Amino acid sequence: MLKSNVLRAHKLVESFKKISVAQASDQQETVELPQLLQDCVDLFKINARQAKLIITLDTTHLHGTGQWFGYPGHLTQVIMNLLQNAERYAYPNGQGGAVDMSVFDEGDQFGITVRDYGQGIPAENLNKIFEPFFTTGRNKGGTGLGMAIVSNIVTSLFKGHITVVSEPGKGCCLSLVFPKSVMANVGVGLPLKAGQML
Repeated sequence: MLKSNVLRAHKLVESFKKISVAQASDQQETVELPQLLQDCVDLFKINARQAKLIITLDTTHLHGTGQWFGYPGHLTQVIMNLLQNAERYAYPNGQGGAVDMSVFDEGDQFGITVRDYGQGIPAENLNKIFEPFFTTGRNKGGTGLGMAIVSNIVTSLFKGHITVVSEPGKGCCLSLVFPKSVMANVGVGLPLKAGQML
């Protein structure tokens, strides 16, 4: 048990180090996308233990190497925000539940889905969730900027798109699609530097 706990602690420290380095840099680099996502999941599980979330990552739909040339720090910010939202809104009051993440590739693009099975989003709010300052969770610490930043990163910096499908009582699925190689973008005007979560 001691050996297992030491190995787990070592893995978490390594994940934290890699993510911290990535978030501190706005530089593009080539990374293994599945490993980056796994590092995010491992780090978030520290919070998820308290929130009783069960997070899984499915990489079986990748056909290529999984190498992505882009901005790993900003992608980390996106994934951590999506997981934080699932913790805060899908399963409120610490009730816990499942969050399934999947990564896939199609041609020259990667896709990532983050699905929960919680309380879902009312139809009248679906078109508003990417608007700055829109939130239903001010009493939970929400600022209404998190999803706006996620959308801005995916569309402006990654040159991709993000969609959401949800039904009250049946959960929510967010899908990101972006090129396998993100060309350098200058002056995209991101609201925050990578590493800042809202």
